[in-house]
Amino acid sequence: MLATILTLLSCLMPQAASAAAPVQDPVVERALAKAREAWKAGDWASGIAWLEPVRSKLGDQPEARSLLGGLYFRRGWDRYEARKPRQARRLFEQAAQWRPEEPAVHYSLGRLRLELGDARRAEESLEKALELDGRHVASLLLLGKLRFEAGRFDEARVPLLRAKAIEPDNADLVLLLAKVDKDGEVEKGFAGLTSRNFELRFEGNRNELKKFDDKLLAFLEGCHAELRAVLGEAPRRRIPVVVYSDKQFARLTGVADWMGAFYDGKVRLPMASYLRERTKVEQHLRHEVAHAFLTDRVRRASPWLQEGFAQWFEGRRADGVKALIRAKGLNSADELRERFTEVDDEAEVTRRYASSLVLFSALVASKDRAGLRRLVDLLADGKPEDEALEAVFGADLAGLLETLQ
Repeated sequence: MLATILTLLSCLMPQAASAAAPVQDPVVERALAKAREAWKAGDWASGIAWLEPVRSKLGDQPEARSLLGGLYFRRGWDRYEARKPRQARRLFEQAAQWRPEEPAVHYSLGRLRLELGDARRAEESLEKALELDGRHVASLLLLGKLRFEAGRFDEARVPLLRAKAIEPDNADLVLLLAKVDKDGEVEKGFAGLTSRNFELRFEGNRNELKKFDDKLLAFLEGCHAELRAVLGEAPRRRIPVVVYSDKQFARLTGVADWMGAFYDGKVRLPMASYLRERTKVEQHLRHEVAHAFLTDRVRRASPWLQEGFAQWFEGRRADGVKALIRAKGLNSADELRERFTEVDDEAEVTRRYASSLVLFSALVASKDRAGLRRLVDLLADGKPEDEALEAVFGADLAGLLETLQ
């Protein structure tokens, strides 16, 4: 994400003043001079404060409009990184007014609108970015993802194929396109139902949902409330939950229906398993919704943190795996940071899940939920994992594991 942000910010340097620019009102001249100084100092808020009182006098002067728009844009990213998304959105909206010719502004505004749950206006912003630059790959990707998550598979393929023509070796793009094709083949024609925080999609009509007694969404909303209380924040968009036949579930996830549920950007649920073993599947749902929450806060959380947190929220406790850990020992820090899905040995995967649960449970026991929340906040702010662990728990991952041996 940081590389994307830096690229966007480099696009919004203000235009230099024209030598032929007409003489300004002295008040405007002073405001512009002070705003230029603020820009050079990286004090975006001060620059805005100087220019806002004279906005009505700036007219169509390219340098003044460029400078004010750039200040709004940079200040917007500052607010975004400070986890103030609504403030960031307002600043990006101002940037779009003063720098309407910049695709990066409309992309950033679209991204914020999508994160805040306004998919319709997010799509408008992304389409505007693409009107200005049809090769803006970030906008093409996000537009495709937005449509994919809404179940508009044919529409999603259009921008994604355009992006693939520009960046044929983009691995994330190739993976998303494959998912669009695969999910689209199965989910085309699925019906939908929404609650406050979830979007439920399923095959059939509204009457089919009576099989769930409308308790599924109520259960999910309960999970959402608990997770918000634990982490202090929640995803700003509805979390998609898709219900499949067991055959569809196995085809799309590559896992057996006994798993109960699966998360890969959507919470995927096999209907027969839910009807057959509701209590057990609800445990799995807690696990997968926990993944959705943590992924929303920390895009690239280590596997041990993801699986430790999800198991803990599911209701598992370290006592249940102590015998295994006594026999096999805890995994190393390097092993717990490797993707568990890339390990072929089932016994070793089980050990890594157990090690993750033991470690996570120990962290919660030592600092309670306040420590967990602070850790997640630091990781969300971009602090390296070992530094975040040292700041909260007094040791890096290897050190924490050593104390548990």
